[in-house]
Amino acid sequence: MNVDQRYPEYERVVTMIADRTTGDLDGHDLELIEGALVSDPELAELALELELVATSASIAWIIEDEEERSADCSPLSCAPDSSRTARPRSIAPWVMLAAAGWSVAAMLFVGFAVSFARAINDPPPLSLQRTALIQNAPDTITLNWNDWESEGAPPEIPNVQGDIVWSDSEQHGYMRFEGLPVNDPSESQYQLWIIDAERGMTQRINGGVFNCPDTGELIVEINDPDIPVSSAAAFALTIEQPGGVWVSDMSRRVVIASR
Repeated sequence: MNVDQRYPEYERVVTMIADRTTGDLDGHDLELIEGALVSDPELAELALELELVATSASIAWIIEDEEERSADCSPLSCAPDSSRTARPRSIAPWVMLAAAGWSVAAMLFVGFAVSFARAINDPPPLSLQRTALIQNAPDTITLNWNDWESEGAPPEIPNVQGDIVWSDSEQHGYMRFEGLPVNDPSESQYQLWIIDAERGMTQRINGGVFNCPDTGELIVEINDPDIPVSSAAAFALTIEQPGGVWVSDMSRRVVIASR
């Protein structure tokens, strides 16, 4: 499992970078972005690449407009056609997308950021990968974590918040936690269990073990279930011995998420 921790406003900052590129950001939000770009070189690099993409798209738009105009002219002359509506050529397509809604621009930015990071062999933040899975896998589900009580008994660790994102078709997902205590890997680890609708709780699937190295928001990638999951019905988290176990007695429960 891959684990990633980011400051709480990271995903908000990422979407706001797209607005910064289109010129639709000012005031406090612009100051927040500029500060984030100074303190996080990875974000600064992605912001620069986004600006380059927007510039290239604008140039391509101008060329396309000129080609369309030339196609309507005779080989020897091309007088201006007053019936044509002039297309603004200084506005990049990203600006037009932002006018239609920041979410569209943000979605394209996420796809670009993930592709760019992979192209330079620098894995993108798990928060971006998580968003990309939600956007690209039609069968993706998002389930909220809840305290895992059993016969009225509370979980060992209550009030842990967050959610889990999962795609059966991709056999891939991400867990997000807030309030999960730091663990000592030499004493115990967190272990994920995936409950397949076709197998039930008694044949739960090991989803892997992971650690929580620090407080704050934690994102964990799910990429190695022991066996293929046909139709995930629920996900559960327990505390187990280092390295995990093949079969858990479920006595040290934390959270559960189900359809």
